Amino acid sequence: MNGDYAMEEINFLVLIKQVPDEGRRVGLDETGRPDIFKIDQRGNSFDRDALEMAATYKEKHGGKVTALTLGMENANQCLIDALAVGADSVYRVEADINEEVFEAGDIAKALSLSIEYLEKKNNEKFDIILCGKESTDIMGAQIPGILSGLIKRPFLSELIEIDPQFRQKSAEGYRVLSVDEPFVATMMKPNDYTPRFPRLIDQMNARKSKIPVISLSDVGFCTVKKLSSPIEFFLPPQKERGHIFEEKNADETLERGMEVLIAERIL
Repeated sequence: MNGDYAMEEINFLVLIKQVPDEGRRVGLDETGRPDIFKIDQRGNSFDRDALEMAATYKEKHGGKVTALTLGMENANQCLIDALAVGADSVYRVEADINEEVFEAGDIAKALSLSIEYLEKKNNEKFDIILCGKESTDIMGAQIPGILSGLIKRPFLSELIEIDPQFRQKSAEGYRVLSVDEPFVATMMKPNDYTPRFPRLIDQMNARKSKIPVISLSDVGFCTVKKLSSPIEFFLPPQKERGHIFEEKNADETLERGMEVLIAERIL
């Protein structure tokens, strides 16, 4: 596979994380930790972009798309959504990744073992392992790089296109990459990209699907030594309320706005 590779069938694995709806404000519970369990959960938006790119490629050129997540039963929803969008198969590794024992190294290790398990079980290697550039809940962007090192595959960060070229975002715009072996990559949303919405029939069929569940013991996982842990959590500072102008016309609104800017010493 190179920068101008012939259109070939690709076996994709897309990693998806179930996260709190990023449109909702997260508070702290009585223990001082983020209270995420009262908020609707959904697939990480960056991972959904990666899934869309893989599914679109498959529709054009053939291949296969598998989706994998770590989580408890409530994480099934992001896999159901993946099936509706175009994934051929999905798997959930049973793991409470919100527990304090799980940090980036643990998650990457569990994913690496799960990938090896699936490749051995299905007797085929994944050509490209995709995920979003980061998760909207943690925004750490650590796991893909750690994962690529654990499974000994190249890591391409911030791809904005995989068809017909591997294009990577750069300070100058983008660069075209060549890679001669299976790799791990993070995806960014291209400027002209609009995701599709699954058809109602696809959503209904996806909801009927049984989600295969793999245990951590199945893949041979044991926790790695913790190198760090959170001490305390803080909410972001409350934003000051904005000004609402209800003047009769644009000139009066502009005049009132200038008065406020001058009074607050912004101008």
